[in-house]
Amino acid sequence: MKLKLFLLAALAVYIFPNVIFAASFSLTIDRPKSPSRIDNFNLTGTSLDRPNATRNITVKCYKKGPSDSNFVQFDTDQILIPGGNVYSCSVNNSTLNSDGVYSFKTVASVSEPSFEQLTSDIVNYDYNTSGPSTPVNYSKERLNSCDYKIKFKTADDGKTVKVQIFRSDTLSIHVDAGAVLTSVNISPNTEGEITNSVPICGKDYYYVIRAVDSSDNASGTIGDSFTTTTTTSTTTGSVAGSQTGGTGAIVLTDASAQVAEPGQTTSDTPEPIIDNSQAPTPSILGTSTEDRKKITKWLLGAAAIIVGYLLMKARRRSKSK
Repeated sequence: MKLKLFLLAALAVYIFPNVIFAASFSLTIDRPKSPSRIDNFNLTGTSLDRPNATRNITVKCYKKGPSDSNFVQFDTDQILIPGGNVYSCSVNNSTLNSDGVYSFKTVASVSEPSFEQLTSDIVNYDYNTSGPSTPVNYSKERLNSCDYKIKFKTADDGKTVKVQIFRSDTLSIHVDAGAVLTSVNISPNTEGEITNSVPICGKDYYYVIRAVDSSDNASGTIGDSFTTTTTTSTTTGSVAGSQTGGTGAIVLTDASAQVAEPGQTTSDTPEPIIDNSQAPTPSILGTSTEDRKKITKWLLGAAAIIVGYLLMKARRRSKSK
């Protein structure tokens, strides 16, 4: 009989892990993608309370940057609904005020009927905006009416992890993350080449290339002479092109035009676009007080039926002996 009850409890834990987990005060923190050049994102996680709880949870977000000696709070206190929910603290360029590794943690607390406090794990975010240098020694060779060979050498910058290639059948080449023809993983200070087959044999095509680092910073472009390169970029940090051998960075997605001189890279510094919009805080299904009441009643009812059945079966066995 005891074995059956133990198996019943173990089965309930297996089938309803979220319900069992939600039976105590808890706190989690999501790990941001790192390294990265993004300076505007939400630090998120969840804090859940006991079923049928009516107390609010207060979550505070803390960061420790390269120039901070201790953790300091950023953003306002997050007050969660009774039972718990998702929290979301805004990380922006005032939080990330210099390149380097930032540590984040959160603290959740409740005050009724007695004070309880939890501290999350610490997650790290490597903020990097410096970017790789532009490749050098670009050349293009037409192998036949259908194929081109592109050659280049990556800069000795210690940052390049890949080179992106862009193509156009006109002298105007659009450059952004969605326009990448192909990319090749490659180390710094390395000779590289790629053979590309064009859609229409016999037609002239033009190319530019750029380097990208592990944080998705992009260098300036270098490519065919007399081409006009339009770079689209969306970022909340600084955006800058660089001459060959420079260290400026161009982000990989949405809004400023640059012109490449013959055989050179772009060098204008487009105005950054700041996106301060915040995504609404999502809610977690099944964490409201009403949802938990329904789940608890259903679970207790099912357990009562099973236990009653086992007791009745045990009594019948004892009578038959």
